[in-house]
Amino acid sequence: EIVAECLKPRTRFLARALALQGWYGRHVGAQTLIQWAHNNPPRGPRIVAEMCPVEDVPLADPARSLLIEFDGDADVGHALSDGFGNGMFSGPMTEVLRHQLETVNAWRSDPEPAVRRWANDLYDGLESQLPSRRQWDEEHGLL
Repeated sequence: EIVAECLKPRTRFLARALALQGWYGRHVGAQTLIQWAHNNPPRGPRIVAEMCPVEDVPLADPARSLLIEFDGDADVGHALSDGFGNGMFSGPMTEVLRHQLETVNAWRSDPEPAVRRWANDLYDGLESQLPSRRQWDEEHGLL
């Protein structure tokens, strides 16, 4: 309840949300987060999505449950996609993208249609970046 109160929009909301980004969703549980999201419209689902780690194969809860519960909510999908693309990388970006594409490709076979739709969109977006990333890597001597 304390964390939930801190996430309501007011002063320092962004700092609190960023402090919880990624790790918090793993430790609270999908049902608690989904209930909070429903109780805090319209931004609740996106706020919760921003707190979810997006990295495991198969896609783990609470990210997976959010996609199913808020099927078609573009804010949830964008927040989860952003969470997947965040981080620090070293080496050629082409290789990072290939690894990301492998992960997302595994999500494309999820039994839930909502997860597959989101994964297909994410895959298409990442795949479209490959040519420009390859060119950049080549121009900078990374390939």
